[in-house]
Amino acid sequence: MLNHEESVLHYKMYKAKKHWLFAGLGVLMMSGALMMGGSVTAQADGTPQTGESVTQTQSDGTGSSTAATDPATAQQALKNYTDNKNGAYTDAANNFQQKTDTLNTDKQTYDQQKAAYNNELTQYQNQVDSQAPGNQTSNPATSKQLNDIYDTVKTDYDNLNDQSATYNQQANTANQAIKTAEDNLIALYNQLPDSVKTAGKNVADYNKTTATTAQNLVNDSTKAAYAKALLANPAGLNTMLDNVQGLADHSPVKVSAPSETAADGSVSATLFGKTYSDKNGDGKITYEDDVLPQALGDLTHDLGQAQSGSTDFQGAYPEVIVLFTYLKQVGDTALPYQNPDGSTGRIESGLANNASNALNPNGSDTAGAMSSAYAANLLKTIEDTKGTVENTVKTIWDGTGIPFDQAQFDQTFDQTLKDQATQIYQQQTSELLTTGQNLLAAFKQAESDSIWMTPTGDVFYATSDLTSRLQTALDKIQQQVTAGAATLAKLPASDNFLTVAYTQGDSANGFTQTISSLWQSLYQEIDSYGMSLSPLMKTVMTKEANSDPDTQKETMANPLDPNSQMTNTTFSPQFVAAHQAIFNAATTLATAVTDLTKQSAEVTNNFKDVLNTLLTINGNFDTSLPEFSQPIPTLSQDETTVVAPTPVTLNQVNLTLNYMDGSHLVMSDSKAVDGNEDGTVSWTAVVPANYELASNQAATGNEAIGQATAISVTIQLAHQHVTSTMTQNVITQFVAGDGVDADKLPATNTQQISWTVDYDKVTNEWTATPVSANSSTTAVSAPVIYVNGSVAYVPDIASVAGVTAVAKTGTDTPAASLPDVTRTVTYNLAQLPDTDSQVVNGSAVTDVTPSAKTYQVQYVTDDGTVVESTKFVGNPGDIVNAKVPAGYVLAPGQAASQTIGEDTTAVIFHITTLGSSEIITPGGDQTVVPNGGDDNGPADDNQIVTDVGGAAVTEDNDGQTSGTSETKQVSQTTNGGQATGVSQVANAGTVVQNSNKAAASAKEQLPQTNETNETAAVGLGALMFSMLLGVLGLTKRKRD
Repeated sequence: MLNHEESVLHYKMYKAKKHWLFAGLGVLMMSGALMMGGSVTAQADGTPQTGESVTQTQSDGTGSSTAATDPATAQQALKNYTDNKNGAYTDAANNFQQKTDTLNTDKQTYDQQKAAYNNELTQYQNQVDSQAPGNQTSNPATSKQLNDIYDTVKTDYDNLNDQSATYNQQANTANQAIKTAEDNLIALYNQLPDSVKTAGKNVADYNKTTATTAQNLVNDSTKAAYAKALLANPAGLNTMLDNVQGLADHSPVKVSAPSETAADGSVSATLFGKTYSDKNGDGKITYEDDVLPQALGDLTHDLGQAQSGSTDFQGAYPEVIVLFTYLKQVGDTALPYQNPDGSTGRIESGLANNASNALNPNGSDTAGAMSSAYAANLLKTIEDTKGTVENTVKTIWDGTGIPFDQAQFDQTFDQTLKDQATQIYQQQTSELLTTGQNLLAAFKQAESDSIWMTPTGDVFYATSDLTSRLQTALDKIQQQVTAGAATLAKLPASDNFLTVAYTQGDSANGFTQTISSLWQSLYQEIDSYGMSLSPLMKTVMTKEANSDPDTQKETMANPLDPNSQMTNTTFSPQFVAAHQAIFNAATTLATAVTDLTKQSAEVTNNFKDVLNTLLTINGNFDTSLPEFSQPIPTLSQDETTVVAPTPVTLNQVNLTLNYMDGSHLVMSDSKAVDGNEDGTVSWTAVVPANYELASNQAATGNEAIGQATAISVTIQLAHQHVTSTMTQNVITQFVAGDGVDADKLPATNTQQISWTVDYDKVTNEWTATPVSANSSTTAVSAPVIYVNGSVAYVPDIASVAGVTAVAKTGTDTPAASLPDVTRTVTYNLAQLPDTDSQVVNGSAVTDVTPSAKTYQVQYVTDDGTVVESTKFVGNPGDIVNAKVPAGYVLAPGQAASQTIGEDTTAVIFHITTLGSSEIITPGGDQTVVPNGGDDNGPADDNQIVTDVGGAAVTEDNDGQTSGTSETKQVSQTTNGGQATGVSQVANAGTVVQNSNKAAASAKEQLPQTNETNETAAVGLGALMFSMLLGVLGLTKRKRD
């Protein structure tokens, strides 16, 4: 695994002119050990280490260790080595370092992208497992969705492989390049004289001590600078100490200092580089309790020590800044303090004027004088390092036998000092501008407050103008910084370059924008804003708070000026929140002035690093081999191994169409088909023969595939039907008997029944339904035809009943089941007698017309209950046909008609409920057949019972029903008017009723005729015929 920390180079580079040079890390050693010899040994890998010898290889390849001793040769060898070390090798090392940094970043990117890829791959595979198990699917939409993701993942996979390959290739190239440069440098190093190598070792040993030397110089120089600062204005410092002590003793609140809490719960505050602890253990840091007691004590003690010439100090320069910032806060801000709930409150101290008077002029002037003295000593310390380094180098170089190159040393050191000064210039001017920008931002926020934007005579400068003023000042300073940096870069290096950059300048070469001058411009500008912010806080804000009922004011005698009064104003939380921007602006201004004061004393933020750099011997005087870098590790096999994603395979879906006739499967059709892009599969029904699609059954459709590999579609079918029409003829024909002239008979009567025939092509069944408009026929009458006074043609039946068709089904040919029906009425020759008699069965009957009587007709059950009672008007000899009440039938053995006798007073029919017997109930009304010549009495026609859908039904004399394919004439039976068996017998032409078996047979065929008592009607027709003959005879007799 590549360890990012291991790729950091283990040498230090410095810059000389435009070249980065190398210097070993170390601390200053100013002892005789610097002159101790040493040797360098070549390692097996070609990398020499300090303290070991490197064998000089001769041009003949013998590996002789003879070193060049001739001064000119030694000088040339040294030049060759230093030129390569500071030239080609330095370039290679810089390139290697850049490539190392780049590859470190690339490695981090690769690791991040690999981790992201693994997450991406996992998410993709989870989706595949969920939507396309086994990376298989029949759903094109799913396939497209997942393969779109796959394409992205695959691209990332390929990119990772490319990155790892590129990384390893670049690492190998970089390693080879630096290895070549190192080998070249080692070869040149081996050509150096031993004395030069020894000097190089001594320089390397010295350079290892410079860090410690630099820290010691920091300690010594800052203490010396602090001593200088303390003595810059002792009287002013004493006054400052007294002023701060007085303000702290009488402060209305404990002023909060910015603090931080450690992991162990302890609280501390670091102010300007010095740390203060929580002395009273109240869990917070305040100036009065924790900061000022220590600062005042240290400065009082240290001032006495400095005045006595001692440097046994307790404190340090930052404590001077602590006093200064306290004065600024009391004088120019509303003091921050911590409320019991932890929030920050604000109070305008009544001692604010006292603090302002302490600052102006004494406090500001004293702090300024001390800062200047402090900075001057630090500058001197930095530039004095040249002499220290020069003496060390000369001492080391004396043992080489090569003359000391003073010019080279001066050039190298001066360039190093210029580089450090340039960096300091950039740091200091950047901090100046940052301080100004922070203050500008606070002013801009304050402009949202009407108090800030309202001009008032209480302030010297209108606060509403401060933003524009500061912006103008910062713009000008920025221009000066830009110009100054450009000019400074062009100035020649010198051993006082830092002084030039900091305070002195170089007007001859156009450099006037020193750090000090830029600082002075900004400091004077923003310090003047105190004349606005200080009265704003003391006067304007306290006046505004008069209207706030929660703001508290306390007026008392001023403890620092007994002849005056002072008022402490504690602003309410609501007032503070409403005007927070103004309170922040005042605090930011005080902080900015303090920061600039501190900055003026500190020449650099990295004082130790600057000293260490300047103390380090470099350039041509450092002949030691640099500490070579470690090769850049290539990515291991584990690091380059990336699992590739697997695409999703799109398969066909198995589509099955199940054709159903209700719950019956007609057929099933399966095949593999491609799905649609929208994730559906399309199907089209292929309807089996003799079928059609059921109502609401679509012929085509799309089914969602989802994760299915097989789709079943149920298609509901309906039978195909063929509809046709048929016409059935119902024919009544009149046939002439013996001696009858057919021409005189009625014309054949033909009526039609219309049928709609529906044919089911699946079951081969048909259903014939009569068309309502032509579903029945009317009765056909057969009149008696009088040929002359003595001859008449008499029909065997008086009329043929009409028929009503009903629906019929079948599997044979409909035409065969619905043939034309022919009914035949035969006319017979009848001789008319000369007497007034009726013709009844060929015999003359005396015309007797009795008087009509009324008879009760009762329908009685077995238990004697009279269910219904009607009346009948007639004469003896008349026949009464039963009309059975609904829900009843004639009781077994009960005749369907009775003849009225001479002694008859009532006609009783015995009945029973339906289902109690198989007796057939005749239809029609009660009918009387007169036993005489009363042609006004009702009589039923003799009828032919016909099944319209099939053969005619006839009744034989024995009462049994038979059917043939031909039309049969219904016979008449008489037996003296007595009913026997299942037959009803009427006098003079009654008919025998169909037996139950015949009726049932007729009903089984569709359509059926009306179920009137046609057999009875036949008998009645014959009776009517005989009566009619009697009437005719009577008529003839009367006519004669």
